Amino acid sequence: MLPRFWFGPIAFWLVLVAPAAIVPLAAQQSTSTDSTGAAAVRPIPTSAILDQASAVEQRLLDIEFLIAPSDAIRTIELDAVQFVEDLRDEAAEPLPPAGWSTRAEANLAQLWGRRERRLADWRSTIGSRVRNISIAVAELDSLVGLWDAMLADTTLPQVMADRVVTIARGVRELRGRTSDRLSALLSLEAIVVEGHRLARTRRNTLLGYIAASNQSLFTLDTPPLWSLQAWQGQPVPSLPSRTIGERIREVRAGMGSIWIFHLAATLLLFTIITFLRRPTPELPAGATAGALSRPISSTLLVSLFAGFWIYPLAPVGLYDFLIVGSFVPLIRVAKVMFLPGITAAIAGIGALTLGHRMIGLWATNQSTGRLLLFGAAALLVLGLGYLTRPDGPLGATSKGWAKGTRRAAQVGLGVAAIGLVTNLVGMVALSTYLTTGLVLVGFITPTLILCAMVLDETITLGLPRIPLDTVQQFHHQIIRWTRTLMRLLLLAAWIDLALLVFRVTGPVLGAVGAAFGAKIPLGVITISLGNLVLFVTTVWVGWALGRVLSTVLEVDILSRIDLRRGAAATIGTLFRYTFVAVAFVLAVAAIGVELTQLAIIGGALGVGIGFGLQSVVNNFMSGLILFFERPITVGDTIQLTNLQGMVTSIGLRATTIRAFDGSEVIVPNAELTSREVINWTKSDVARRIEIPVGVAYGSDPRQVSELLARVPATHRLTSAHPAPVALLTGFGESSLEFSVRFWTDSPEFLQVRSDVALAIHGALKEAGLQFPFPQRDVHLYQALAKTGASKSMPEA
Repeated sequence: MLPRFWFGPIAFWLVLVAPAAIVPLAAQQSTSTDSTGAAAVRPIPTSAILDQASAVEQRLLDIEFLIAPSDAIRTIELDAVQFVEDLRDEAAEPLPPAGWSTRAEANLAQLWGRRERRLADWRSTIGSRVRNISIAVAELDSLVGLWDAMLADTTLPQVMADRVVTIARGVRELRGRTSDRLSALLSLEAIVVEGHRLARTRRNTLLGYIAASNQSLFTLDTPPLWSLQAWQGQPVPSLPSRTIGERIREVRAGMGSIWIFHLAATLLLFTIITFLRRPTPELPAGATAGALSRPISSTLLVSLFAGFWIYPLAPVGLYDFLIVGSFVPLIRVAKVMFLPGITAAIAGIGALTLGHRMIGLWATNQSTGRLLLFGAAALLVLGLGYLTRPDGPLGATSKGWAKGTRRAAQVGLGVAAIGLVTNLVGMVALSTYLTTGLVLVGFITPTLILCAMVLDETITLGLPRIPLDTVQQFHHQIIRWTRTLMRLLLLAAWIDLALLVFRVTGPVLGAVGAAFGAKIPLGVITISLGNLVLFVTTVWVGWALGRVLSTVLEVDILSRIDLRRGAAATIGTLFRYTFVAVAFVLAVAAIGVELTQLAIIGGALGVGIGFGLQSVVNNFMSGLILFFERPITVGDTIQLTNLQGMVTSIGLRATTIRAFDGSEVIVPNAELTSREVINWTKSDVARRIEIPVGVAYGSDPRQVSELLARVPATHRLTSAHPAPVALLTGFGESSLEFSVRFWTDSPEFLQVRSDVALAIHGALKEAGLQFPFPQRDVHLYQALAKTGASKSMPEA
């Protein structure tokens, strides 16, 4: 039992303190929604009703916002039902037979993997919203019980009673809508969960199917070709029969709406190639229009072969159409780009590819398909053997790619021989795998090379016609970089298709991912090869983009704005370094390095900089001073002790000065901020030139002065203001000394000085004035000695 004197404080707390602690959250209110428990709900004190009502209204607004569909939820609601229904229909279809299409087998697993990830994202989004709305429903249940209990209080003033009725009605209505919204989201979540399960099951089935197909390559799956059992004619498994309309609908579904973009890009490429075939007076060195001489074939070849990447999820029939459609353009372009022997080889591999794609139509049983496969392998052996001969078409050309292609043909010859032998002994799966892959790779290789040639000619002929100063000045560098990038893309495309053809994309990507993902702890920092490559690539791309954008900014934008001389170069340089700094920060963030780790690295670098990199930091800070204070700018003519020349670039560490003798001198920035520098062109480019002239004594000084002052004015590059002057500066030993002074704003001031000096010489000669020369009087003394001996007299 509590002491009696405790009852007073407890009652006081219950009356005054407890109502203030009642916040309109359901977690702080124990209520019940049924009628039997309503009387057990503790009512809100009269003094706290208004405050509680305001808090509840605010909370109701929050819940209204919560149940309103967001953009992500609205997208799921619009797409999920039809998407999952399509998945059900597609999952009910049987898988294609083994060997039907290597690209289709590889793409199916990727397709269902992407569908699984998409549904997993939907499931996560809906699940998070369901949890939040479930909490809101529980909270509204508590509020309904609380405010319904307040309705039973008949002692409330009319204003508060109306307020309670309004809040109770609003809570109950919102509770109903929130429950409906929760039910709808739960139903949607169930549909998404079902679709996610279907996608995951189908993907796992496909992966197991592909793994089983790969494992069966090295087994004797059929009798040897020379045995009678091999010719019993078992039927070939095929896909379910479908009408032409169904196949067309499949192709259209696989293409989606991206075909519009594909068609527009094709028309644009054809327009560009047609325009570039027009004659131009000046072409870059080595620029020809070989492939572009057949614009239709070139456009179709590039456009059709790009379809393998534009439609990665299309059905097999579309890929067959792309291969068949690119055969004729391939031959027509090859005729103008390669020697006849190489063109014949390309035509042969193309015909073999077309025949291989038709094997499924010709072969009605396994023996016929096996015989056709044997014939394809035999033709490969003969064709590749012809290419590898020293006197073959590859040996007749001196191109750099011929040697590499010949080596590749030798490897292909070995693979074709293995496919031929394995078919004979009964390893038909392995023979199909090798022969099919070799045929497709043999068709892919020349097609990609010719596509690259078409694009290379397009860029080489098109860049000089772009009306940009940047392109006109640096088109040789742009072409060189473009060709390097194109070769890398060509190699990447070839590797991508080769891996798909031979069904090793998954293992190779898995091995590469494991190698790049291996983590190496270095103290508090953990690095991996993938992070290192990502970091270097991001920084390099940022540096390259910064250089390109700053050049465009300088040459094509800032040059058209009225700025002070050198300001464009300064702005471009600052932009480039800022862009590189941002790229570095993004690269650090991309590899997951935290700021605390950077602080540790920065501390270590600070110690190193303090002791060993003082000169580097000094030059860096001096570079910033040169950028912002701008005592010198690019294009200024400066003099530093014995060095005189023009500033060509200002970097963060050093400045490049091109001397008048043609040499380029790299001067640390600290030298330019700590020593005396003469800037001949800081405010303007005007320069005073002084030419000393001497005339012989006896000449009229006034006449000479007037003559010398008139001569500089006759030169077109001298300035009229200030006017040229001629001053008598002294009386020399042999001449009257004059100084001719005039101004010029020409950067070729040395040539101007020489021209004026020649004009002065001609004017003095024409006026009959003599140029003095040193004169000496020599006196010889000779005396006879009294003894009669002769002595040489000294010269005075």
